[in-house]
This record gives sequence, structure tokens and C-alpha cells, in this order.
Amino acid sequence: MICLIDLSAIFAQSWHAAGPEAQGAGYDGTLTAINRIANANPRNVAICCDSPTNWRKVLEPTYKAQREKAPATYYEQLTRVKQRLVRDGYLLWTCEGYEADDVIATATDAALESGHEVLIATSDKDLLQLVADKVHVLRTHTWETWDIPKVVEKFGVQPARLGMWLALVGDKADNVPGCPLVGPKVATSLVTDYPSWPALWEAVNTPPGVMPTAAGKQSAVGLNLRTYKTQVELAAKLVALRFDAPIEFKEIFAERTVVLPATEPGGDDMPHDLGAIHDAIEEKAAEMAKPDPSVNHNHEPVYRAQEVAVSPVVLPAPASVGVLTPQQVLNPMPAPVTALAKPSAPDLGAMFGSDMRPTKMDGCWWLARRLFESNLYKRFPNAEAILAVMLTGLELGLNPMEAVAPGTFHIIQGAPCPGAHLLIAKAMRSPDCEYFQLLESTEETCTYVTKHRKHPEPTKLTLTRVEALKAPGLNMAQWNGRPALMLRKMTGVQLARIVYPGELAGLYAQEEME
Repeated sequence: MICLIDLSAIFAQSWHAAGPEAQGAGYDGTLTAINRIANANPRNVAICCDSPTNWRKVLEPTYKAQREKAPATYYEQLTRVKQRLVRDGYLLWTCEGYEADDVIATATDAALESGHEVLIATSDKDLLQLVADKVHVLRTHTWETWDIPKVVEKFGVQPARLGMWLALVGDKADNVPGCPLVGPKVATSLVTDYPSWPALWEAVNTPPGVMPTAAGKQSAVGLNLRTYKTQVELAAKLVALRFDAPIEFKEIFAERTVVLPATEPGGDDMPHDLGAIHDAIEEKAAEMAKPDPSVNHNHEPVYRAQEVAVSPVVLPAPASVGVLTPQQVLNPMPAPVTALAKPSAPDLGAMFGSDMRPTKMDGCWWLARRLFESNLYKRFPNAEAILAVMLTGLELGLNPMEAVAPGTFHIIQGAPCPGAHLLIAKAMRSPDCEYFQLLESTEETCTYVTKHRKHPEPTKLTLTRVEALKAPGLNMAQWNGRPALMLRKMTGVQLARIVYPGELAGLYAQEEME
């Protein structure tokens, strides 16, 4: 399986979902989404990026011109995302003069030629043109995977004819003109009846034209198609996908290594000797940037003429063609925006006590970000998840590093669940607990006793294996392997919950969950 991720679409989605006032939300949301996709498809992943200039803007200067100019923070965060992805070992493809759509189309063709299936992750509907038997699109705004029947259900046409449908309807988001009076339903009808541009234009120019009135006269739709033919032809070129982006497809199969970050994205760096890390980044970047002499990048532009050609005019070649190297990603040229001032380093002494426990929320959040950046805690999808586990751990008397250690918490049904022994220990630390003692433990029965200081008598609980196994959602693999241990855990937690309910409120042991 080849996984191709549309970075621009995912970043824009994360940025606009959070709003510009949410500092760092575009960065965090994008990395969370990409890690979610890549973790499900861990091999042969490529991140495809837009070039600042592209052939569509050369063809039509008003292409996407109506969009509001993004603020400096947008580009600053997008640059940091790219740098982080390179450090994480991802392959980034950016071809000067091409949009990510064209890079993805080129890579999809190469993957199919080499016998691979393809998953494209994007929210851009233009890429649905590529859907085929072995090509699926993960719509990242809904997390639905689209196949051929799904495209047909939504648009009423086959994916191979979707470019024609898009050109007729137009796209206000990209400032792509369509044909007036041609909406989705009319476009579906036209593409169904005339599945190619030559067939459609021949019908338009043959009286009484397409979709004639009941009296057999030319319809308004037919008249508009004749009037706006040049505009529709331009739209067809703009929505067309190019398949000649100068990528070296075999790069996607190369082994990749993770490089520890030299800087913290937010600027709150800890002082380190970064010489070795910098050298490792430069060495890896130089290795990845070596050109392949067997690949010829001087070929003519190509596109699928049988599906998108509307006139003999050939799509324009980009002004300049090339693939950005990892050095260019890690050390990009200054963007045409004002760079943000780098925040000063944090006062760690003010955020942490001598035992390294955070003394305020800033310390927890800073540490959660640092741990997520380290790439050592990939079982957590984002820094917010690490923060949630830290705070739950603090409630149980753990320091942050104990809380995030493997085995301390398990993420079950989207929530951090501690081990049973942690919940029993929390009950034992209650000021109301005089003692909490194990009396008997076998594979078939277990007895605990505890004394609440405000209760006149101790409370004893005996649980048999048969009774314990009646609980729903148990992990039977654990029970089959170590029944006596599991029975002790279940009995202790149940007694703690009965006698000290306030201590365990809202907490469930991972042994109680499926």
C-alpha cells in the first residue's frame, strides 16, 4: 500500500478549524492527523506539498486569487510542520511549479504501474478523479474512505469523468469558472449523456442542442454552453491533474530514520549540545538529496488527453521544475511575510519543584510538548493526550514521568485507564484508610480487608473467580494467563471502590475494561 498525504489540505483544515487565535493549533492538529494516517499505514508514506508558484496560476492569474491572504503565523506554522515531518523521518515531495494534487497524481500513476494499491489522504474533491479499483481516497474532514461506488453515489458520474463534471459546475473556493445555469444535477445529466468533451460540444452545436425545451427549441443551458465555451475550457484545464511532476518515486521505499529535534517548535528550548544532532540532520539530508542519474527530468509535460483535453492547447510547463531537498525544508528561504519573534526560553525553575513535579499548569504543558516532540511516546496521538495522562497521574500521586511510562496508563475507549494496583494504592493513601490488607489469594478465590477510620468495623470482601468473570468487557487473555493476579486486582479495586468511593470517582482500572 502506498499512502500519499496532501499536506496543504490537512494543514488548512486544521488551521481554520481551530482559528488563528489558537496559537499552535494548526501545527498540533496537522501532526495529529498525519500521525493518525501514518500509524494505520506505517510503510511507504509520502507527504505531498504545494509549490508557492504553480502552472495553474501561470495559466490563469485569478486562480485562487479571491482567497484572503493568510497571516504570518499561518506560514510560520506550516514551515514548522514541514521541519518536524522531516525530523520524524517522513518523505516530503515538493516540486516547483506544481501543486500537491499533481504530485499525488504522478505518484499514483507510478504506484499503479509498479503494482501497488494507493490510499490518498486529502479533503480536496479534485483528487477524487484518481479513485479506481486500487485507488481510494481518505476524506480527512470526515475520515471516510471513498471508493468508486461512493464517488458515483455523490456525483452521479464515474471518477474518470469527474474532471468534466467539476469544470461544468466550477469551484468558487478555487475561483474556477464554470458554466452559468449548470449546477450539480445538470452537470451529472450532461456528463452521463455526453461522456467526453468532443461529444458534448458536437451536441451543443447541433440544433436544437443539448437538453432542448419541450417545444424542441434550444434550451438556456445549451445557449450558455455555446456562449461560455471558452470559460468552460479554461475550467477544464484548471481542474485537470498533471502526471509529470519530477519526483523519484522509488524514494518512497527507502528506509527512514528519526532525528531528535534540535529546537522546540514553540521556541521554548532547553539548552543542549546540538552539534551531533545538527550533523545527523545534515548527513541524512545530503544522502536523501543525491540525484538519481537513471531518472530523466527533462521530459515534456503530460496529461490525460482523452479525459481532460478540451482543445489542441497544451497545458503550460511550470516556470521552473525541481524537487525541494530536505535541506531546503529544514532551512527554508525567508517567506514574504514578517517572521515571528522567537519567544524567550522558559524559566524551568519557576515551573518545576526540586522533585521535578510541575508547580503550575505551564510546567505540565511545556513538559507534555517536549515529550511529544521527542518521538519516544508515539502511543499518544498528541501533546494534549500526554497532558491528560500527566494530570490523571498527579491525581494518583505520580510524577509526570511515572504517569507516561509504558504500562502505567492504558488508553482505552479514548480515556486513560490506570492499572488496578494504582487504584488500590490511591485508596491506601486516603487519610481515612487505617489499613488495606490481602488475606487470601488463590486462582479460585481472593479476600481483602480494609478499615475505614470513620467506620466502627473493618470491611471484608471475598470474590471468587466465577463471580469476577461475570463482569462485562474483561480482557480474557490476561485472565487465562495469570488468573490469581487478575483476581487479586479485581477484588482489591472493588473493595476500594466500595469503602473509598470518593478516592476512585471517575477512575476505572484497565483490567476492568476491554
